[in-house]
Amino acid sequence: MADLIDNIIDTMRDDLRYQRDLEKILTDKLDAIRNNDIALMEIIAQTEYRTVQAINNNIERTNKVIRQATAFYFPIRAGQLASATELKQFASESQSQALDAIGTMLRGTIENVKRQNQIVSLVTQKLLGHVDQIFKVIAHTGRDIGLYGRRGDKKINIEQNRMLDAIA
Repeated sequence: MADLIDNIIDTMRDDLRYQRDLEKILTDKLDAIRNNDIALMEIIAQTEYRTVQAINNNIERTNKVIRQATAFYFPIRAGQLASATELKQFASESQSQALDAIGTMLRGTIENVKRQNQIVSLVTQKLLGHVDQIFKVIAHTGRDIGLYGRRGDKKINIEQNRMLDAIA
């Protein structure tokens, strides 16, 4: 039943397309971070979410097709999915070539996505560290600088640790 193999090829093509979309999204995300474009980052985050949802839906679809193919080609298996190599033996020559080509492209694209995701993660962690440091500096700015009266004497009020507290 070559139709099952064609369905597997279709789901692999869809997965390749989604992974390439995700690869582009991660590149755009790095560019948005470099350019400090918060509005674009929000749009990219929404697009990334939808793409990951599509990938997850396609994984479910792929597993369903592989379960059907396993049940058809290996009816005595209970609960185990057939591997791509096992299913490939039932494919025609053109289907086999398509499976190999798509599989190779998919592996390469997924490797690129992983690499880019690691870069985005590291950049994000670094940025969060900088933001945290900025907040610490802001929190300590003006602390214990004291307030001075008209004669130049330092006024100390326990409730007023900072100039902002004294003004308020």
